[in-house]
Amino acid sequence: MTARETEQQIETARRRPSERATLVLLLVLSALTMMVLAVLRGQLVLPAGDEPHYLIMSQALERYHSLDVKRVYDAGDYTEFYPRPIKPHIAPGPDGQPLPLHAIGGPVLWLIPFVLADRAGVIAFMVVVSLLIVTNVFLLARALGVGTRTAFGVGLAFAVGTPILTYSSMSFVEPVGALVCVYALRLLHTHMLRTRDLLLVSTCLGVLPWVHARFLLFPPVFLTFLLLRLRRDGATRRDVIAAITPAALLILGLEVYNLLIWHTVSPAPNQVNIGAVPFQNNPLPGLAGIALDPGIGVLPNFPIFLLVLPGVLLTASRRWWSLHMQVAALVLPYTVIVCTFPAWDGAWSPPARFPAVVLPMLSGYIALALQRVPSLIVRGFAGTATVYAGTLTTLAIFTPDGGFTTGAAVRPGLPPMSAAWTAATIGIAAGVGLLSWREQTRKSQGSSTA
Repeated sequence: MTARETEQQIETARRRPSERATLVLLLVLSALTMMVLAVLRGQLVLPAGDEPHYLIMSQALERYHSLDVKRVYDAGDYTEFYPRPIKPHIAPGPDGQPLPLHAIGGPVLWLIPFVLADRAGVIAFMVVVSLLIVTNVFLLARALGVGTRTAFGVGLAFAVGTPILTYSSMSFVEPVGALVCVYALRLLHTHMLRTRDLLLVSTCLGVLPWVHARFLLFPPVFLTFLLLRLRRDGATRRDVIAAITPAALLILGLEVYNLLIWHTVSPAPNQVNIGAVPFQNNPLPGLAGIALDPGIGVLPNFPIFLLVLPGVLLTASRRWWSLHMQVAALVLPYTVIVCTFPAWDGAWSPPARFPAVVLPMLSGYIALALQRVPSLIVRGFAGTATVYAGTLTTLAIFTPDGGFTTGAAVRPGLPPMSAAWTAATIGIAAGVGLLSWREQTRKSQGSSTA
């Protein structure tokens, strides 16, 4: 161990108690916000979109110890949490038998909470998942060298002003994907990778294809970056095996499951059988809609992400190339692919359903922007954007549709106000850049005077 590494470990140990206290405070505030929203949603809003169908899959596993969801639909067992007629989400199996339209990963992960407390148990599970996302947002910022206070602010902004809050009280699977992605990205920037970290992240990556076929992209890309990191660190063969084996076994298990149940090695037979596959549409309208549409778009509903571009521009130096390559290789292909689906808007769901998986990985740029430009103007904008989005998410629960929307995929042309939001993105990036330049100039003049 070099003297520098020893010095870093001593400094880390010195900061750890303060950092843990800050993280605990962040999680307490986030949990209070999420639990209030969960109680409101549980009392005022029925599950909608794909939510009841995921719960029905858990119900089939609990009551009939099988994936025969048609028995639940036929018997009306779902009226315990959805007291209305519902159209079954079923895909035809290889012999014509009805099989679940959705992947089984989510319903299996939250099966025990569902058995213990039905829908409320699943909501509690999703709150825990969301808090873990917030934890990793905070720790990612710290791993990138961001100060504790700024990391706290960014963690709270993501807990309140992003889709993390929106989906924390729902039974969609996107938060599960978001947690694994931001956790894996954080590990890539952690100072030291332990064997248990490698085993856990590999297991999580192997679970992703079980949760949804849209997540198939992430395991190979993350594992490639992880192996490159291990090679750079001169890791042992044991560490390489720990990084690969759990994911490989879980993905192999998915192939065996598909072969036994669906009689195919296709990784997404349920989606293929109903034609819900990518590369059917031009991705450009979807990209514009996902970013700018007032109903489902990221920027109109969660304007804190206007700080992502400034964060990217302020980290253009070679030091940050690895972060840029990793985020680009994960976020861009996923976003383009989901925009080629016919239902790129997420169908009947709250805003930013599909992007919610990758948005926490952009938190590092927001944290770095706030760190590089410690201006009251920039921090005031971040705070205002957070309060705006959190208020919008809360008020949506009291609307007739509970915050659900759809239809962006069938509306022709650019989203309304697209020019205004594009101008805002460019303007804020220019403004933050100018403030950064002024800050650097002030520091240079101070140094010259000294």
